Amino acid sequence: MKDGNIYHGKNGYAGEIGHLLLPVRNNLEYLEDLCGIDVVMQRIKEIENKDMSVQEIGKRYVEGNKPICDLIDEMAEYIGIALVSMIHMFGISDIFIGGKAIYFGDRFLSKMKMLVEQYLFYKHEVSIRFSNLGDSAMSMGAAVHGIRKYLANEIFIERR
Repeated sequence: MKDGNIYHGKNGYAGEIGHLLLPVRNNLEYLEDLCGIDVVMQRIKEIENKDMSVQEIGKRYVEGNKPICDLIDEMAEYIGIALVSMIHMFGISDIFIGGKAIYFGDRFLSKMKMLVEQYLFYKHEVSIRFSNLGDSAMSMGAAVHGIRKYLANEIFIERR
């Protein structure tokens, strides 16, 4: 959001945090290729030799399953690094983590917060918390945005 509007940029994909490049083992990797839920599910399957739901992965993470903790903690670090970059670029002070990441709980959130606090160049208050909208955050945000535009008469419906 920029000035109360969804900011798309010139080509329509501005703000795609998953498209940030991060240096990983002498390569550049997209954040979504490191932390996307499909990637996490595949890596967990390789580690545990079975399919697991995100809820089960979250439960085992909270319980302290070492291989799962190592993977999810690494993911939290990558996301934390990306958040620091976004904060520096846009001066963001409120960050909501949504989607399936909510199943990873406070430990996951704390790892990201710790990294942001450690590397934030200009020290200021930054709030990082889970969204209470769950998996429907994006659709609900789009719906609210559309309703606001309609009510502000910024969407015109041609009648025949």
